[in-house]
Amino acid sequence: MTPQTAIASFPIAVEGLKVEKTETEAIVFDEVSESFHFLNPTAHSILNACNGSNTIKDIAGILALEFNCEDSELLFADVSETVKLFRDRGLVTFAVDDFRFNDESGSVVDPGELMSFVIHGVSMFPVLLAGDKALVKRTRVEDLKVGDIIVWSKTPSNTIAHRVVSLGLAADPWSIVTKGDLLLELDEPLQPGDVLGKIVAVLRGGHVQWLRQIEAGLADEPGARDPAIQPPVATGALPKKGSFNGLKVLDLREISAEAIGNIESVRDVSLVLLSPENESAWSKVDAQNVTSVITVPNHYRVYTGQPEILPELLEFSEKPLSIVVSGQLFLTDFRPDQFLKAFAHLMLSGQAYVGSAEARAALQSITTVLAGEIHVIASKHVRWIGESLIGPEYKSRNGELPLVAVGELARSQRLESIPEAAPFSGVVHKDRAAIA
Repeated sequence: MTPQTAIASFPIAVEGLKVEKTETEAIVFDEVSESFHFLNPTAHSILNACNGSNTIKDIAGILALEFNCEDSELLFADVSETVKLFRDRGLVTFAVDDFRFNDESGSVVDPGELMSFVIHGVSMFPVLLAGDKALVKRTRVEDLKVGDIIVWSKTPSNTIAHRVVSLGLAADPWSIVTKGDLLLELDEPLQPGDVLGKIVAVLRGGHVQWLRQIEAGLADEPGARDPAIQPPVATGALPKKGSFNGLKVLDLREISAEAIGNIESVRDVSLVLLSPENESAWSKVDAQNVTSVITVPNHYRVYTGQPEILPELLEFSEKPLSIVVSGQLFLTDFRPDQFLKAFAHLMLSGQAYVGSAEARAALQSITTVLAGEIHVIASKHVRWIGESLIGPEYKSRNGELPLVAVGELARSQRLESIPEAAPFSGVVHKDRAAIA
């Protein structure tokens, strides 16, 4: 018998909460239960941090910075108790991160929890984007409606997320028919046992977006249209209009020109990728505060966040890579000659870090810098990404290793000085209000 394993859970404030702040507290109205809840500032901060991206430990760390609390064990216990109270009152649910529906590890999930898994492909564009984490609720087939997006699987290796276009639950045997919004062909009819759950929300850009809001195209528009009431045409229909906000990368390369023309708006996106086949349609899109729009062949791989690429990949690569990077790219272990073996072309929107001036020259020769720079830093260093608190534990853990920081650093009162950083222009040593 396979032993059961624990799965990390992330609290999420439920859909339909309305919050109004006063001078001394926050008033939360739950539209589902039509009930009011009064929260003090600490409880309100905890509820705000229940966004599907933070564990309870993460939330305790956020509060430690916000309220200058040094007792981490006491704070963790307080946050745990508050989140449990929220759950008992129906204000939060939990999501299981990167859940595998056909996992053989013996992992156990509470039936009331949401399960998240990463979306691949573009068949449900623009409602679901490649890279989204879909939040799936276990649902009885009797409770499904035409227009729901369900997750189903007929084989352990293949999990599909498509929209229900017809239900034959009165027939014997039952049948459920689904289709991808961008596809013309219907899927093979499903049996009830094939259905794993219904998608209710996605994690995108570090925040929860509820499916009904995405379907409406306007995240906070009252009276949003319910797709179950007005289901899509079974075949040949254009996808609903969608708005895409606050994304690192919006990859539209496999989207038809017709579908791109149907996009409602794009706001605050760092990088948009188009293909030679659909680039002409971009002019029809209402785009604001988009940093870069580039045309890239489909064979270019895309990396976001803080990727680190190691020279060991040369053993597995048949030919040099063509890649697009949006974020902080670490290449400090590469020698200058290895860059030419590893990469055919790099398109950079962000910062790249290499170990020597010679390595920087080699990387520059194969790089198109869309935004940012290539910096020289020490090959061995400690990284701080984002807004970070530097405390005495830095020296106890890392000794005198050089520091590379991307973002703001807050120095603890218990630390006399921030260690010297590796010399490059991207380091930020900005003392905000001291945090104990």
